Amino acid sequence: MFENQEITPSAKELAMQRTEWAFKRTRLANERTLIAWLRTGLAMTGFGAVVPRLLINIDPEWLVDLIAALFVIVGGVTVIVGIRVYRQTTGTIPDVEESVPWWVMASLAGVIQIGAVAMLILFILD
Repeated sequence: MFENQEITPSAKELAMQRTEWAFKRTRLANERTLIAWLRTGLAMTGFGAVVPRLLINIDPEWLVDLIAALFVIVGGVTVIVGIRVYRQTTGTIPDVEESVPWWVMASLAGVIQIGAVAMLILFILD
């Protein structure tokens, strides 16, 4: 009878393990939220880069360029806000282990943003 009690972990150990799992779940939820921000921002940026091709016959042409530029700008701001929210939330989670550092995700998003802006510029100059 007493042998089984020695094998089972104490209530304190179980609580610590559950708390650790909760921190990991929170970290993973934070990463999923960052990915949603990035996906939304990059989709807006990509749409902004395509707008000049979709609205070829619209006059005045500067209006089409303005709409496209606004989508690219709002997409870029969305990415920046998402990264800031991610970093702020990560700072509130104790003992957090990032699976991918924030700067890696920010760098990848930045490269894609630069490509989309370059596409937009090429479409506008075309």
